[in-house]
Amino acid sequence: MEETSKYSAKWYLHLKSINLQKLEISKSTKASTTIEGNTLTLNQVIKIMENRPVNAEFSQKQEITNYLKALSWIITNQSKSIDFISILNLQKMVCNKLINDSRLGKLKIKQNYVINEKGIIVYTPPPVEKTELMLKELISWLYNEESRHSIIDSAVVHHQFVSIAVPK
Repeated sequence: MEETSKYSAKWYLHLKSINLQKLEISKSTKASTTIEGNTLTLNQVIKIMENRPVNAEFSQKQEITNYLKALSWIITNQSKSIDFISILNLQKMVCNKLINDSRLGKLKIKQNYVINEKGIIVYTPPPVEKTELMLKELISWLYNEESRHSIIDSAVVHHQFVSIAVPK
């Protein structure tokens, strides 16, 4: 009897852990896509994650689906080093069915800007012709021999990545 309850407790903790992971992935997805203008609720994100129907615009649902797919790929491949091809593949996953197929898995082809609500340019990313080199330099920096904490690496890479490759 005691052996059965021991296994039940382990199984319960395992299921609880899975539910917590699912919730954290949902929250991360919600937060990251909200930054990009997605208006779906956390409940709707969870429904999409569970392949349940959600009454919303196609692009909103597709963005969540794409983000979840990319996040799943990252989790599955977390022991592998990121490289330039991986970045292009992630772009392809994140933008699937949201941009023209001919642009999937490719870098930007024209200069872009970050514009505030008043229509004023608040940031100009590097020019198109420098994007690939700068991304490759960032990857090279990430894997150099210098010892840094992974949180520092994450913060620097995130900041530099969005500064270089800022939206479509």
